[in-house]
Amino acid sequence: ANVPFYKELGNQGIKATESNGLTVEGCEVRNAGACGIRVHGQGWRVVNNYVHHNGEVYPSAIAVNTGGQDGLLSHNEVHDCPYSGITFGGQRAVVEANEIYRTMLELHDGAAIYITFCKNVTVRGNYVHDIVDTGGYGASAYYLDEQAEDCLVEGNLSTGVGWPSHNHMTKHNTLRGNVWVVAGDAKLTFPKSTDCTLERNLVTATGKITVTNPAAITTWTDNVFYTPQGPREGVPADVLNVDPLLESPAKGVWRLKAGSPAAALGITGVDVSGAGRTRTPGRP
Repeated sequence: ANVPFYKELGNQGIKATESNGLTVEGCEVRNAGACGIRVHGQGWRVVNNYVHHNGEVYPSAIAVNTGGQDGLLSHNEVHDCPYSGITFGGQRAVVEANEIYRTMLELHDGAAIYITFCKNVTVRGNYVHDIVDTGGYGASAYYLDEQAEDCLVEGNLSTGVGWPSHNHMTKHNTLRGNVWVVAGDAKLTFPKSTDCTLERNLVTATGKITVTNPAAITTWTDNVFYTPQGPREGVPADVLNVDPLLESPAKGVWRLKAGSPAAALGITGVDVSGAGRTRTPGRP
């Protein structure tokens, strides 16, 4: 599909089930009653789409709902949604370079990017921002849910999200090289999870930093969890709590200033300024 525009639909904007080798690219879907894009099958691509203001009839609908095997979700922009932004269930997907913001506006227990019942999924280079928990169970940036196994969450950014990472009933997953910037309290949660690895992640918060069920994390390597005034709970004492001298000179760019103590750990910051869709002249 390469459809320039869908709007004000009562149900789903684009729906393709049992679709193998399908590409949905360069589409705008807005004001859909349910899902903006729903694709399930094998070897599909959902690339460079613009999905916003979906779920206007069914608020439990997901903006971009995918599943199956060997899928690619890349360079999509998703915003202003009542529930989760991008979801996947299945095997061997790549979710990369998407920009997602103002999701979870009505419902709870979801995320900007939510994957579940899946194996070997890579979530990398995404930019999630400005998601507020409106009450209830919560709203996350990156959520690995039940039976997520052997997955990699790497090089992602979240800002303006108090719950950057939620991991529920998962095992053998790695969180590496992410930057999560929180104004206020921050939490990373691992209920009923096992054998998780945290490597070279940078978490900064102006308030308390909490890690629930830290026993789920079997490997802590070269992370910085920094809070200038709030306490840290569930964070091992040997995880550095030092000012990483982090700055954001441009949207989607967070880098370390010269002399940052985080640099010695191999932390480099992130540059996800290229995340999201490529805009076409003459279109919004």
